[in-house]
Amino acid sequence: MKDQWKRYRVQFSDEGDDPQAQRVTRVTFDGGSIAGVDADAGEFDVVGIRAVRANGWTLTEEALRASVDAGLWNNAAVFLNHVPLSADGGSRPLQNLAGVLTRVRFQDGAVVGRVSFRGPAAAQGRQLASQMVAARDGGPAMPRVGLSADLELLAGRDRVVQSVARVHSLDVVFDPAAGGEFLRQAREQFEARNVSEGDDNHGGLMQDELRLLLSERMRDGVLAGSGLDQSVRDRLRSQYAGMVVSRAEFSRTVRSLEDLVRGSAVRLPGARLDSVSDGFDRMTFSLYRLLGLDVPDSESSGPRLTGIREWYLRSTGDYEFRGAVQAEHAQFANVTTAVMANVCADAINKLMLGAFNMREKWWEPICSHRDLDNMQTMNMIQLYGYSTLATVAEGGTYAELTWDDYKETASPVKKGNYVGITLEMMANDDTEAFRQIPMLLGSAAWNTVSDLVSAVFTASAGVGPTLADGDALFHTNHANLLTTAFGADHTALDAVATAMMKQTELGSGRRLGVLNAPRYVVVPIDLRTAALVVRNTKYKAGGSNNDVNPYFESYEVIVAPQWTDATDWAAVADPALSPGIIVGYWAGHREPEIFVADDSVVGSMFTNDEMRIKARWIVCVGVGNYRGLHKSNVA
Repeated sequence: MKDQWKRYRVQFSDEGDDPQAQRVTRVTFDGGSIAGVDADAGEFDVVGIRAVRANGWTLTEEALRASVDAGLWNNAAVFLNHVPLSADGGSRPLQNLAGVLTRVRFQDGAVVGRVSFRGPAAAQGRQLASQMVAARDGGPAMPRVGLSADLELLAGRDRVVQSVARVHSLDVVFDPAAGGEFLRQAREQFEARNVSEGDDNHGGLMQDELRLLLSERMRDGVLAGSGLDQSVRDRLRSQYAGMVVSRAEFSRTVRSLEDLVRGSAVRLPGARLDSVSDGFDRMTFSLYRLLGLDVPDSESSGPRLTGIREWYLRSTGDYEFRGAVQAEHAQFANVTTAVMANVCADAINKLMLGAFNMREKWWEPICSHRDLDNMQTMNMIQLYGYSTLATVAEGGTYAELTWDDYKETASPVKKGNYVGITLEMMANDDTEAFRQIPMLLGSAAWNTVSDLVSAVFTASAGVGPTLADGDALFHTNHANLLTTAFGADHTALDAVATAMMKQTELGSGRRLGVLNAPRYVVVPIDLRTAALVVRNTKYKAGGSNNDVNPYFESYEVIVAPQWTDATDWAAVADPALSPGIIVGYWAGHREPEIFVADDSVVGSMFTNDEMRIKARWIVCVGVGNYRGLHKSNVA
């Protein structure tokens, strides 16, 4: 371990940066196990801890996610209060043991799971939890009781947590700092709603409620670290109540309001200015309405503008079109260049994503999707060697299996452009261009991924990219290339299905057993009708003996609009059973992003009277395995 890193044990239990309240020590403790749990004990779904800054420490989402992936939270003990430990590192008093944490997962920036109250202090813990749930559901008010994590951390001198070394416990405490809280009593409330334990509901935790709670806690954290007055914070809480919003979007709103508060322009007597928060809302939602975006019902009576010119003048007061904010003449709020740029970026982002998501993403069902942690080469590794299990005689020794791996690679590509919102566009009241440009960006982003996936099937005259074995993706050596045209009598489809089901696993020659292939038939627009006829006709098309069509409703038709060859077609197995095409998204961004250049004294704002808004998307498309893909290149 490098000298600049220290190991700490931190109890997130007290608010503030007072060193006397941090309770930081540099000792570690061994854990133990509990047996004989009570199966009838009360169970509660919980948010155990979320990414947070508490007691001067910063606990990141990355560190929390890694701790869950490493299984550090599995079966963590639950105590009543952070029981002091003895100086020699002894164990905690057994009488304070209240339960155990199970069904752990990382979701929406937090560690969530289920607490089962079991042990000497279970009754008291269960009673407190029940009262807290009742209080949340509108029952009698009670003190803020929740959960606090007792962790052993690796952190730098900047007090940013690098990793969680150990989870000692998740304890029931008064006024927890890191967001632990009881959501609902699992058994009684969910059975009352006819939700069985066997349902895929992650142990009874209602996903919508969890996301609302985590979004609410995230907003509280962002507001707590802001410079806004309490009245503005309260208004924001009310405005976003019941909404799920991303941290990036909410933080951008808060920063914009902070810019408004810090604005130093002089207000002339008689200038008609709204309050900071009201003015910001009016400026934002008036632009949304002008561009045809949805606005909250509470803003339905807001001003209806004639065009983008009027919005610019009301927002900036720049009636002489100097390209600078004249706050004394502004009617919406005491704006800055940054605020205006962010409002424009938000509106453009909504228009772009609306256009992007409006069109059917035909490639999604036939691909496997993964998030990329970096922009290096994406490795698609396939392990092999586990074909069958060996027979073991009574008392015999188990033989060790040997395995190897096969790797395909693909490189991420960065796609993007910028849009210049010019002073001339505002002066000329070019509202339609302002509306259409981001929609074209959204369409371009859709085309980008559509083209990348299409190229897997159409590159190199229809045989696809070259794989690591030296052959093209679609090759007779891969037994996934035929030349028969798609026909209404399903003869060609039958040949393709047979070839796909006879594919063998790597390294053994054993058939994969993917018996529902193909799951998808991919065709150009020209073959859409023929593919649908075979799929939707119960009897063999064109037959006279009422022969059964074995492919009736057995596959889904995918139309690839970029394919220009009218006769070539492809088949794809279920990616969950035989993954073929892999689409990677850098940092998990599965939609294009918007960035804004808003500095009024440097860059394009200063030199060109132009506010540049950039769209960027970093994606990677590759082939991990040819066995689930088949192509028919018709001569």
